[in-house]
Amino acid sequence: MPQILDGTVVRNEILARLKPRIAKLKRQPGLAVVLVGHNPASEVYVRSKIKTCAEVGIFSDKLTPPETITTEELLEFLESELPGALGRVHADDYLHGAGIPASAPEPRSERLTALLALSPAVPDARSGAEFTPLEWQLYLDALPHPTPHETCAALDERFGLGTSRNSEIRSAWLQVALPAPLLLHSWETL
Repeated sequence: MPQILDGTVVRNEILARLKPRIAKLKRQPGLAVVLVGHNPASEVYVRSKIKTCAEVGIFSDKLTPPETITTEELLEFLESELPGALGRVHADDYLHGAGIPASAPEPRSERLTALLALSPAVPDARSGAEFTPLEWQLYLDALPHPTPHETCAALDERFGLGTSRNSEIRSAWLQVALPAPLLLHSWETL
């Protein structure tokens, strides 16, 4: 029988467990948000994060430079508002390097480890049905390139990846399913 999950109840339970753990920390954790421009969805999201921080005892600060700010001006603004923060997060590596810098921490989670361990096997129908779009992207990116035709056929037959309505899944799928020359040709014809 299906179980209806009440997101508010689950959220409140998680926050109730976090609050005493945060209170025991030697240093109060903090969240600094830099919001450039006026995107209503981003503003709602940031308000929600700041409100949640207050509920559990995390310091938060919202910085709102003008939307006309250049990258160079933003870096100066951040250094004046959060001295030393750019150095602590190795901002130069992200700003001037290609892709994610080698110094970036590796993401770790049991779910990610289990997901990547599946490759190159085809997940069973139940597991695959529970994948989020991001998990599908991670799984597909972990497949060997080129991916054997049999694996691609099994994945498409079981999960219909070739007809997915999610553009991120479909893009990751095309990179796996189409041989490189054909993929280049298909992008040229778009």
